[in-house]
Amino acid sequence: FRFTPTTGLTDVYFELSQQYKGRDFNSKLLPLSITVLDSQFVTQDFSVELSSLSDTFHLSSVISQPAAVFVNRQSRLPLAISSGEMVIKSPGSYSFSNADVSLKVNSLGDSALVRIEEHWTPVPMLVSDMSRLKVRPNPDRFWSIQGIALGGMSAEMSFVYNGLPSSRLDESLSSVPEDSLVLLHRSYGQKSWTIYQNASLNTSGNSSDGLGAFVLTEVAFGDYAFGIRDVAAGAHDVQEKLTRAYPNPCHDRLYIENYEELESLTLTNVLGQEVSIPEMNFGILRMEKLSPGMYILRMKVGGQQFEERIVKR
Repeated sequence: FRFTPTTGLTDVYFELSQQYKGRDFNSKLLPLSITVLDSQFVTQDFSVELSSLSDTFHLSSVISQPAAVFVNRQSRLPLAISSGEMVIKSPGSYSFSNADVSLKVNSLGDSALVRIEEHWTPVPMLVSDMSRLKVRPNPDRFWSIQGIALGGMSAEMSFVYNGLPSSRLDESLSSVPEDSLVLLHRSYGQKSWTIYQNASLNTSGNSSDGLGAFVLTEVAFGDYAFGIRDVAAGAHDVQEKLTRAYPNPCHDRLYIENYEELESLTLTNVLGQEVSIPEMNFGILRMEKLSPGMYILRMKVGGQQFEERIVKR
């Protein structure tokens, strides 16, 4: 979000994007409510429509001194988000049960507004970040912590991961060595992720049961996610693991992860003959016109070339 002051009012510029899990399409003309808050928590609501994978918006004549912007604060339209919001007036412990976290406030300069969202979608992480950090993000969920704390706030919290066989919270971590886990963070409104340094891993004495927590000694606004460190992997290895085509075998559709970063894409048959690339929309290749058989899909991302053998049924 970018605030542009005008005479007594403010213009707000921002970008929204869609993510999906368990479905093969993006919403068209998706109605969303935008809430702008000032430093006194006074709100002003706007309605926008998101008609593509991502889009930029401009709101004019917004209340002066805006301090935060929330998306769908009250309507809870997206079922892939659970959230909690509180006005904190004194130090103490606060439970955000809808987001599966608790916040311990140690000091507070003035009343603060804190909103915590738990997103049940894959982490929106660039392949370039994966290669630079040598990590694979947990595809099951991530958190967003937003708010207003103009007087300053010092707080601690924990993010609990649960890869137990009886749980589906972090099933992608069920077979991952816990000492390879890291906590990822990106500042509010930024796209690039880093490994958060103000956090320690607590495996509760068992580093192989898939249950533990990251304990934050200092909480910063922004997004948080679990990551899997792969120190031995080079950039090419990380990209091959995280930029992929699925399902395989496929029928009429083939989904390409991180398709926004594709530099080139070619499809050949087993004889090495190049096949016309099917129509692709939002990372979905329409395969119904291709004859059944095996194909080689070659993709270039971040200067690295890799391929997958695709079976079309």
